[in-house]
Amino acid sequence: MGEDRRGRPVAGGADRWRRNYANDEVLTLPPRLSELIKREVELDGQLYTVIIGPEGVHIAPKGKRKGHELSWSSLASGEAELNRDLVRSLTKQAKTEPK
Repeated sequence: MGEDRRGRPVAGGADRWRRNYANDEVLTLPPRLSELIKREVELDGQLYTVIIGPEGVHIAPKGKRKGHELSWSSLASGEAELNRDLVRSLTKQAKTEPK
C-alpha cells in the first residue's frame, strides 16, 4: 500500500480506478442509502417533512402522515414523469372542453 501526496494510505490494485490523476488524490464513493434521512423543507410558506430511504422518497405536510410517495424504480424509469404529464394533459383537456 502506497501513500498519496498528503501521506494518506492508498491501496493499489482494485482501488486504482478510484484515483483522480489530475491532483493525485483518492476519490471516495458515496455511501449506500441504508437508513432513513428526514429533513424539513418550506414550500410557499408551508412546512413539509421529506423522508429519503432505501425504497424511495416520501413528502407530507409537517405533522401529517399521509402524503406523496415515490419509489426509486418509478423515478429512475421515468414513470413518475409520464404520470405527471398525463395528469397535466387531462387537466388541460378538462378545462378546454365545453360543458
